[in-house]
Amino acid sequence: MKALTCVLFILVILGVFSSSCNALAGVWRDDCPDNQCYGGLMFICTVNDNQIYGRYSDIGFLSGVVYDDGRVEGIWFEAGYSQQNHGGFEWRLKDGDGSSFTGSWWFSERKCDRFGWSSLKISETAPDFAECGVPINLQNERAFEGSWVGDVGNNTLYFCADQYDYLHGSGELFNVDINVAGISYVEGQVLTNSFWSDDGVQGIMLAIVISPVDMVVSWWNVPVNELALNRFSEDNLHFADIFRRRDFTGDLENACLANSNIGGLDWNGSWTDPRFGSGKFYVCENSNVAQGVFSELGWIEANTDGDLMFGEIYFSGGRTNSDAGIFQVQLTNNGHTFEGVFVLNGGDEVNWVANRIDAT
Repeated sequence: MKALTCVLFILVILGVFSSSCNALAGVWRDDCPDNQCYGGLMFICTVNDNQIYGRYSDIGFLSGVVYDDGRVEGIWFEAGYSQQNHGGFEWRLKDGDGSSFTGSWWFSERKCDRFGWSSLKISETAPDFAECGVPINLQNERAFEGSWVGDVGNNTLYFCADQYDYLHGSGELFNVDINVAGISYVEGQVLTNSFWSDDGVQGIMLAIVISPVDMVVSWWNVPVNELALNRFSEDNLHFADIFRRRDFTGDLENACLANSNIGGLDWNGSWTDPRFGSGKFYVCENSNVAQGVFSELGWIEANTDGDLMFGEIYFSGGRTNSDAGIFQVQLTNNGHTFEGVFVLNGGDEVNWVANRIDAT
């Protein structure tokens, strides 16, 4: 990780944590033979003897519990507004000396599909809590809201909370204006964002609130996580820094929307489909024309006009009069949700609402 300073006000209150650390604390490799890792470093800190926090390759954050039998279980999050940026993991310490582990990880909605995760420790030196993303004294679920300034380059960020744990924001990274949208997890501690810049770059961002006044932010100039695999050595693609809360007396909502004209959430992406339980609705839009499929049961053919989408809806089946109709929906909640209606031929108007799960 680059440009992270070790000087934090939190260092003066380390006494709230146990002074002993188990063997996991240190610096680990984040690479693998098949090049399906990011290629950087993973920093792990131990808190209260059995809890770990970590950050890896400027793209991921994890927290977990260490059990007496050497098993570690936890959750992970990665940068980007995507349905495949969070899940769980299980590790097993090898040889009992804490110098290596092997295990697996999975996506939150695909727990039965597991992928290998192993690593070697390369340094016993304990990282500082900022490098690991350890939270301290967080009591406000919206602690991320506000104005923030980085230690390097005078970078600035503004974050505002939306309904249902979503968020929007704006900022400036190395003199480039950005528009931000994302989702908050772990009571607002972890922000997984996508951003759009006025130089045409779409990127991914991870922000970890580590105290009421400190936030560790990292970002990659790639639109999705997969494009960062095995590319940590390309320094121009990623950066990390500590951002400090600053007093802001202006209108925060206006500041969060200041760069909304750059680009941002549109109809492209994935949505929940609560009409059919845990189904999903996938939409592709280009030049005001959209197609989509929902819950492996039907599809739409539509047009868009800004935050409106309207057109024809079809359900699988051969009943011409009842398996087709029309619909109109509108983006709400700063693009994170939509609401509207559909009407099947000969039927009544039915409400249609959904929450976004993916911005790509």
